[in-house]
Amino acid sequence: MRRNTKRARRLALRTLGSAAAAFLPLACGAKVQAPTVVPSIQVYELAEFGDTEQDYAQSLARADTDRDGWDELICGSPAATPSGDGIVLFVTLRDFDVVNAVVPWRAPGETSHHHDRFGRSLALCDWNGDGRVDLAVGDPDAEVGTVDLAGETWVFLAPIDTTHPIRLRAETPASGACFGETLACGDFDGDGAADLAVGSPHAEGTGTGGDDGSVAVFYGPDFTRRETWSTTGVGGLYGAALVAVPGDGGDALVVGAPQAPRTSCASGDAFAWQRDVGGPAPRRLAANAPTLMGDDFGCAGALGDFDGRGTRELALVAQDGGANGGIYFFDLATWTMQGGMGLPARLGGRHAAPIVRFTDVTGDGADELALLSANRDEPAGVLFSPGRGAAHVRLDFAAAAAISANFDFDDDDELLFTTPTSFTPGGGFALLRILDFSWQEVRSSALARPHGSPVTLPGVVELRERFAPGR
Repeated sequence: MRRNTKRARRLALRTLGSAAAAFLPLACGAKVQAPTVVPSIQVYELAEFGDTEQDYAQSLARADTDRDGWDELICGSPAATPSGDGIVLFVTLRDFDVVNAVVPWRAPGETSHHHDRFGRSLALCDWNGDGRVDLAVGDPDAEVGTVDLAGETWVFLAPIDTTHPIRLRAETPASGACFGETLACGDFDGDGAADLAVGSPHAEGTGTGGDDGSVAVFYGPDFTRRETWSTTGVGGLYGAALVAVPGDGGDALVVGAPQAPRTSCASGDAFAWQRDVGGPAPRRLAANAPTLMGDDFGCAGALGDFDGRGTRELALVAQDGGANGGIYFFDLATWTMQGGMGLPARLGGRHAAPIVRFTDVTGDGADELALLSANRDEPAGVLFSPGRGAAHVRLDFAAAAAISANFDFDDDDELLFTTPTSFTPGGGFALLRILDFSWQEVRSSALARPHGSPVTLPGVVELRERFAPGR
């Protein structure tokens, strides 16, 4: 039976002293301290999807793609079974109606298969410079010609329409390469046009941790120029995480390789690609982190001001499913490690999963981090000002994606978490949940609605009919 009861509850926040934080020393003798003020936290079940045909909202983005003045939640929803196709839904924040959808539309007579993971990754940017938001969708299991599970990436230029995709593929498609598993947008050649980076963590096609992996960079505005960035022999799922780092004269791209051999007893590395004279050159970040501990380093990353000094750092995660998971902070000018912290015990034992930075809500001038889940058995969590202390909250649900936004128009941002079909017990209905960090009363209709029943969004059969090409 579908749950339709009220789901709003307060969570107790556990604040640990700095002695329990398992910190590595921060640069310049910075004092390690926990935030002195933390907000009230309330969880709202905002919406659920009407069926279990798709793995709803496995990936998530937010933008006003139709320029109506209201942002849409863009939900990448792979198929629940290998025989189906994924779909990307656009849910308006005005009234939570589904206002658009894109699918892997094939030309008449095309027989390509395995588009079930269409929507596994998303990227938003204005690639052609027309002032409108374009969408890239990863389809990592797609068949390319006779090459099974090679993967491809679909780009939908605004106005976003299923029937007008640009389909990007690897120069040499490889079976099981998962081209499109990860995506990132940035100006990587410094020419003023946005570019698209596409990760293939399994470029050797074996599907094991020994894969070399590669990243293809397609240069805007028309994607006719491309480069492939790889590090032959490094192995370790190179491209499993991508982080674009803005910079003067061109952006850098940080590429995670969480299973690359690092020492005799640890794994994981990350590479900062930055265009220098003569072309892009990678810097191996683990070499600049002599006290780095834990496996799967480079499995996830985010940018933010995590130590409250007024400048951004790169946070890279080592989540190995054991006791040595941690977060490490890197200076963006020198690419050297500035400090780190062990994951709190309540959030330990995790596997590789994304992280999301959101704006300071504790009032200490430092940003916060949300830790997402790799599977349904790993609850999501929030680390408050991770570079300064170990205040954290462990949620009682798993989450595959999250975005930060001010949903109720008060003074604080909230986090929207998605629990896709595959992350719910028994494969139940996918849910959208909001964490409200504000002390203030909820005022917007979007947040008031969960005090009754969660909004039920249409099922995929109805949506495919509504947004079928030609209608």
